[in-house]
Amino acid sequence: MIKLILVSFSLLISMSTFANQQYTSGPQFCHGVGQAVGMIQYGRATGVEDSENEAVQFIDALSVQTKTNLLASVDQFIRSSSPLPSAWTRILFTHACMSNYAEDLEQIKRISRRVPYQCDVKKPDVACLKGVVNRMAENQII
Repeated sequence: MIKLILVSFSLLISMSTFANQQYTSGPQFCHGVGQAVGMIQYGRATGVEDSENEAVQFIDALSVQTKTNLLASVDQFIRSSSPLPSAWTRILFTHACMSNYAEDLEQIKRISRRVPYQCDVKKPDVACLKGVVNRMAENQII
């Protein structure tokens, strides 16, 4: 899914008014889609209809380009990252995308269950997330 989104994102960029700007790197892509995932989760939690959510519209535009329902994949990621709040889901998606495990929903679930016990969920912290992932790797949990 991520590779498909990356190709689609590149196509959208090349067709947009930003086509003449610098190449969008993988980390920037992952951050952008992570932002969208977090915005979708936040919007739903606060009662914003998907039809009014710009992040859903962004994912829908990528879906048109890929001829794939990417929103279904985003929904699966959001469900798998429960009970994390949207800000944590955003950084988890970004990290998972950059580390190539965004499609491993079981791993997302394991990480999401540990974050509330090892990090302050009221303060999203990339370093704490990386610490959780590193400790899980050291203990061969992932």
